[in-house]
Amino acid sequence: IAYYEEMTAKRADVEYDLDGLVVKLNDTTEWENFGATTKAPRWAIALKFPARSGITKLERVVYQVGRTGVITPVAELTPINLGGVMVSRASLHNADEIERLDLHEGDYVEVVRSGDVIPKVVGAKPEQRVKKAKRIAFIKKCPSCGKALEREDVFFRCVNAACPEMNEAYLQFFVSKNGLDIESLGSEWVAKLYQNKVIADYADLFAVTKEDLLQFEGMGEILATKILQSIDTRRQVPFTKLLTAVGIPNVGEHVASILAEHFEGPDALAQASLEEL
Repeated sequence: IAYYEEMTAKRADVEYDLDGLVVKLNDTTEWENFGATTKAPRWAIALKFPARSGITKLERVVYQVGRTGVITPVAELTPINLGGVMVSRASLHNADEIERLDLHEGDYVEVVRSGDVIPKVVGAKPEQRVKKAKRIAFIKKCPSCGKALEREDVFFRCVNAACPEMNEAYLQFFVSKNGLDIESLGSEWVAKLYQNKVIADYADLFAVTKEDLLQFEGMGEILATKILQSIDTRRQVPFTKLLTAVGIPNVGEHVASILAEHFEGPDALAQASLEEL
């Protein structure tokens, strides 16, 4: 703790960017006894420095549809330099957070880079607010498909299975490193394929041709070949990886591995009863 406080004070004098410390147990023979979670070791801890902050104007709030239908409000800000990085957008997380921050249109807000990485709005400046400024209210309909949203705990969710933005996000996750890890096929190319109706679901990805890819500006022979080769290498994958990639709500890598141990494949899992699960 004393060293952390000392380094927090000296932070500006260090010759390189520093956002915190990592403290590890010296005795490496004890690491195995301490163990680890699925994401991090228990023999090490990260101690982050206080985030850099600044004041800027809230231009507007826009809404994004995630792959599970959860609607995330995002603050679009007048760009501000925080620790050498220009910040123009920050997640507002959910409706409760907007209410807690008491955000109004055109507010000046305090923004921090949490862990010096992720921008976050931490409060409004009501003393700088324009008179009769309209309070920001969370939307009631999906910004993508227009269907009414349903509240689930602190989140609002679109439950329309045909929602375009939700399905696009599902496909982007499917090809990502956390999904099947289809190299060279990034989220932007997936969006173009989906929006231009080349693909509509997971299976369509495996039927994409070189002609389908070459119709897009910026796509050349070499990149198209790389994408098709990468798709080919994913035609056979472990059941665990497939389960994770298709993005079933509440089924992450850990739960997927448990299900894959008990069920031979997709058909067996689809037919499983509540008791079996």
